[in-house]
Amino acid sequence: MRKAIKFLFILFILVLFFTPVCIATNNTNNVTPTPSEVPSTSKNVINNDLFSASSESVVIEDIIEGNAFIYSNDVTIKGEIRGDLFVAGRNITVDKSAVISGNLFVYGIDVTISGVVDNVYGFITNFTIEDSGRVNRDINAIVNVLTLKGYVARNANISISDIVLPDDGQNVIGGNLNYSSSQDLNVPSGAVKGETNASIITNEAPSTGEIISSYIDNFIRVLAYALVIILLVAFFTPNFKEKVTYALVKRPFISAGIGILAIILIPIIAIVLMLTGYLLYIGISLLAVYVIILSITISILSIAFGNYLTNKCKNKTKEKFILLSVLSAVVIWLLQLIPMFGEWMSIFTVVFGLGLFVFAFFTRKDVNSLKVEENKAEETKK
Repeated sequence: MRKAIKFLFILFILVLFFTPVCIATNNTNNVTPTPSEVPSTSKNVINNDLFSASSESVVIEDIIEGNAFIYSNDVTIKGEIRGDLFVAGRNITVDKSAVISGNLFVYGIDVTISGVVDNVYGFITNFTIEDSGRVNRDINAIVNVLTLKGYVARNANISISDIVLPDDGQNVIGGNLNYSSSQDLNVPSGAVKGETNASIITNEAPSTGEIISSYIDNFIRVLAYALVIILLVAFFTPNFKEKVTYALVKRPFISAGIGILAIILIPIIAIVLMLTGYLLYIGISLLAVYVIILSITISILSIAFGNYLTNKCKNKTKEKFILLSVLSAVVIWLLQLIPMFGEWMSIFTVVFGLGLFVFAFFTRKDVNSLKVEENKAEETKK
C-alpha cells in the first residue's frame, strides 16, 4: 500500500508540473490588434485558455488566443475565440460581433447564434441560428427544435423533434440534412442544397425474445467484468480482499459513511480542480478514476462476501474464493432486478462498494494489525 501511495504522489507531482494549460486571469497583453484581427474596435488579447464560471452571467468581449471553458446561467460571447469553446448554461448567445474560429461544444436550454462559428456539437433544447448567423462547417447535435434563419455551409447531422426553415430560403444548408426523428419533418424545397436523409424512429415495444436476450447480454457483461476484477485481486492483491471483508464485517457503518461522503465529495473536488485551470487534468483524472470505481462496486462487494464465505470453509483456497465471489456477484445482480427492492440494492451496492474500496486503499495496516488494535481497545474498555 505504501508503494501505491508513493506512486500516486509521484504521478500527482509529474502531472502538476507538466500540465500545459492554466487559468486566464486579468493579465492581458495591452497590444493594439491589427485590423485583420479585429474588424472594428481594439480589444484585449488573452494569450491563454480562459476558464470562467458564475451562477448568474458571463460576458466575453476579449480575444482569446486559446480555448474557452465557460459555465453560467446566462452566457454571451461578443469577442473572438481562436480555439474551441466549451460552454454550458441556460441561455447562451453568440453575438453578431462574435467569431469562434474553432469548434463550439455546447450544452444549453436556449442557444442563439448570430455570429460566426466553425463547427457545432451540442445537446440543445431550443437552437436558433439568426439571419446573421453562420456555421462555416457542420452541425452535429441533439436538438428539440432547430430554427434556422442563417446559413450552414456544409452538413447538418441532427436528432430532432422539429425544424423551422424559411419558406423562401435557398440553400440554407449548403450540404446534406441528415436527421433522425419520430416524424417526417417539413423541409421546404430548395432549403437544402444537398440531400435530405431521414431516419424515422418508431417506439415499438420489445418482444419477449428481445427482453430475454437483453437480460442475457447484461448478465454476461456483469459476470465477465466481475470475474476479471476477482481474478486480479486473487492473484495480485490478496491483502485487498482481507481488508474489504474486514471493513464490511467489522466496520460496516464506517464503510457506509465513507461511501456516502465519497459519492458526494469526489465529484465536487474534481470539478473544483478543473475550474482552477492549473489542475484541470488532475481533476479530469480524478473524475475518470471515480467513474471506474463506481463501475466495479458490484465486484468489490462480491469480493468481500466471497472472501467472508471462504473464511468460513475448512480449507481456504483461491479456487473457492473465486467461485464464491463470482456467485456473490450473480446474487447481487439478481437482487438488483427485483422491482422496488432492486433500486435499494443498487444504492447499497454503490455505497458499500465505494466505501470498502476507499477504506482498503487508504488503510496501510494489514488485517491482523487492525484486529490486534481492536482487541486492545476492547481490553482497555474493560
